[in-house]
Amino acid sequence: IREAAFEGKHTSVVQEGLRLGMILFIVSEVMFFFAFFWAFFTSSLTPVFNIGGVWPPVGI
Repeated sequence: IREAAFEGKHTSVVQEGLRLGMILFIVSEVMFFFAFFWAFFTSSLTPVFNIGGVWPPVGI
């Protein structure tokens, strides 16, 4: 296997795969935090019966 052993460089196919993997990772992190904060702000602006109808929930 010559990959990354020849002058310390990856092949162009491997470079594209690494680039695509990093892009997909960043996109997934953005979507995760968007969903997390969406749920947080929805819960804080319109508290539901399950948490007693108050924000923050009692005991926090």
